[in-house]
Parts: sequence; structure tokens; C-alpha cells
Amino acid sequence: MDRGAGPRRRRRRGRRRRRPGRAGARAHRTVEPSRADRHRVTAALSIIEARVTQPLALADLAAEVGLSAFHFLRVFRRATGTTPHRYLVVARLRRAAALLADTSRPVTDIAYDAGFGDLSNFVRTFHREVGCSPGAYRRGGLHPLAAGTLARTGG
Repeated sequence: MDRGAGPRRRRRRGRRRRRPGRAGARAHRTVEPSRADRHRVTAALSIIEARVTQPLALADLAAEVGLSAFHFLRVFRRATGTTPHRYLVVARLRRAAALLADTSRPVTDIAYDAGFGDLSNFVRTFHREVGCSPGAYRRGGLHPLAAGTLARTGG
């Protein structure tokens, strides 16, 4: 064992210590989005709602509102409390729930019409968010999505 390495290691750790009360001060700071950023998020929400059945990439959505993908993600989350992907999934689930409640179409057709790529992903996501399968939701008569189980802003 090299005894000379120990004290150096301890000294390095000592240099990295932060002053009491300052650790993580930046991490807890919340900044409200600017008015322009709020308008961009509103435009993004409109785009998501209009294209809920189509594939949407974060970079494409960010480009449409004039922001980089990284900045758009931060601004969107600050303004809505959720990520764009989560908002899109919940919007698709709301659409699917409305179709399940109002039509007798097969669940597979509803899954694809709501924008989900495959049936298993739709059933798993629906069950996780609503608490029952799409078929049970349809048979149950009680429609918790209509009653507000999933909030309009993303869950």
C-alpha cells in the first residue's frame, strides 16, 4: 500500500466541500417562464392537441415554436408541470377514452386512431393511468377520464 496517497485524497475532498447553507442553492431555485416562453408553450399545446394522432418528436415540436429541444423541454415543464411526451400520452388517452365511451368500435382500431403505435403499448399505458383495461373501462359505464382522473395538463 502506498501511504502517501491517503492524505492527498483527504485534502482533495476537503477542497470540494461547500460552505454550509449553500449546498444545492441553485437546484432549488425556480424561475417563472417569460411571457414569450408561455406563448410558445401555448402554441406547442395547440400543436399537440391538433396532431395528437400523429407521431411528434420533441425536436420537431421545439423547432415549430422556435426553441432548441433542450430549452423547450425546460420551459414546457416549468409552465405545465409535465413533459411534452407525458402531455402527448395523456392527450392520446383522453381521445381514446372518449372513443371508448362513445363508440362500439374495436379497441385495436381506437388504439391506432388515438395515436398509439401498437395495441399492447396502448393497453399497458391505459391500465397504468386509468386503473383498468380499455375493455373494462368501456363495460364499466363509469368514465373516470371524463370525471377528471387525468388532468388536462398531463396527469
